[in-house]
Amino acid sequence: MLIFNADELRELLQDLVFSLLFPVVVFATGALWDRLVGGFTREKKKIWFSVSIASLFYSLVRTGQSDFDTLKRLWLSSPYVFSFLYVLFGLGVVGVATIILLRAWKPTRHNSERR
Repeated sequence: MLIFNADELRELLQDLVFSLLFPVVVFATGALWDRLVGGFTREKKKIWFSVSIASLFYSLVRTGQSDFDTLKRLWLSSPYVFSFLYVLFGLGVVGVATIILLRAWKPTRHNSERR
């Protein structure tokens, strides 16, 4: 039986929360900056969404690297459950990121094209 340190699990959860909230902070900072210096256009919004999604993946990779031992011990304690959870979490993150990017980069139709 594997023994888990409560501090390691707390640190892992804090890292995951940070990884999921950091892109929101990046986007909000970029949007605020663009509004202060010259307008938040659709093109700038696309760029900030893309940068935010990139920061999400970067921070999740860094969390996986820094907390690898904790994640490994969790997986060894129950491989099927945690394999399912890891795959579910990964697919969820990729799916949400894909939806956000597709909606952000989708071309807009003008009023004359709708008729």
